[in-house]
Amino acid sequence: MAGVVVYSTDKFWSAKLECRRECYSGNTTWIWIDALCIDQQNNSERNHQVRVMGKIYEMAVEVLVWLGCSADNPDGPAVHRAMKGLSELAEV
Repeated sequence: MAGVVVYSTDKFWSAKLECRRECYSGNTTWIWIDALCIDQQNNSERNHQVRVMGKIYEMAVEVLVWLGCSADNPDGPAVHRAMKGLSELAEV
């Protein structure tokens, strides 16, 4: 996407800031944002990428899922607890 101008939303920026807070280690961090990395208007590309997403996540060292700010979602605290529980299950 080098050289491509992409307009983003406030939700994207809040996700980016949270990711920076959660993931920053001083090393290069690769971020996969499907809405940017997949041409959403191209059904063939989108379908292909959806089929390989399992492999992308399987190869990842760490996965951070952004569901939005709790302030944007009245169910935010419940979603946070559910995701934390899933994270704990993954460590078992």
